[in-house]
Amino acid sequence: MSSRLGESVGGSGQFWLGARSDYAIRALAEIAAGSAPLTAEKIANSRQIPKTFLTVILSQLVRAGLVRSRRGRIGGYVLERPAEQISMADVLAAVGDRAAASPVAPADPYQRLRGRLVSVVESLTLAELLATNFTDGPLTLPPDQAGTRTRSSG
Repeated sequence: MSSRLGESVGGSGQFWLGARSDYAIRALAEIAAGSAPLTAEKIANSRQIPKTFLTVILSQLVRAGLVRSRRGRIGGYVLERPAEQISMADVLAAVGDRAAASPVAPADPYQRLRGRLVSVVESLTLAELLATNFTDGPLTLPPDQAGTRTRSSG
């Protein structure tokens, strides 16, 4: 997996995280890394996200209070609050990605795995994901999730 910050969230396991959520997280990573407001075009080009799809996602993030839009010559998108205060649960809810919803007691083991993965993702903040540089290295989980999963390359 590439070490570019936020380049891919789902990696080979995208069966559990929909494109809308993946794009939203990548866009937020780009905005968080920016020192000035970023235009949708800059975010789309940098993160290889279709611009028309991204503008819809950015609108959803603005409505959810995760991102603020600034108009004008120096306009663009900025985080509405610090990355430490943006949970992945907030992001998934903002974009309404039903594919990311945890299933209820499924019989299929892949669906159970998907539900656990989504549960872990929802417990993370944007800051925690940025701190890992979106690599396959170790990821520290909140105390209530400790022992339920480890992330390692392999």
